[in-house]
Amino acid sequence: MRKSVIIIASLSCFTFQSCKKEKTPVASFTYTNMAMNSSVNELEFTNLSTDADHYKWEISDGTCSGPIGCYSSGDFEPAIKYYQPSLYSTSTCISIKLTAYSASEKKTNETIQYFLIN
Repeated sequence: MRKSVIIIASLSCFTFQSCKKEKTPVASFTYTNMAMNSSVNELEFTNLSTDADHYKWEISDGTCSGPIGCYSSGDFEPAIKYYQPSLYSTSTCISIKLTAYSASEKKTNETIQYFLIN
C-alpha cells in the first residue's frame, strides 16, 4: 500500500505540474525621452523585467486630458508620443506603472516611476 501512494503522488506532479514552483516576476524598466520634432516628443521604454510572461503598462498624467492622457498597453516595450511642454501652461507629472505577471497570473509585481513634463 505504501508504494502505491508514492507512485500516485509522483504521477500527479508530472500530470498537473503543480509541484513545480513558479517564480515571482520582478517588474523593472527604464525610459528615454526623445524629441521627434519641434512640437512632439516620444517616451521609449526598455523592459528589464525578469521571470514574467506578460505585462501591463499604465501611463497617465492624472487627468486623462493632458499631454499624455491615459494610456494602457500589454506591449513588451511601448512607445508613446506627446506634445512639447511649451504647449501647456503648467508642469505635468506623468506616472508610469508596469505590472509583470507570471504565466499563471498567480504572481505579479509592479513598479512605478514618475516623469515631469515642464
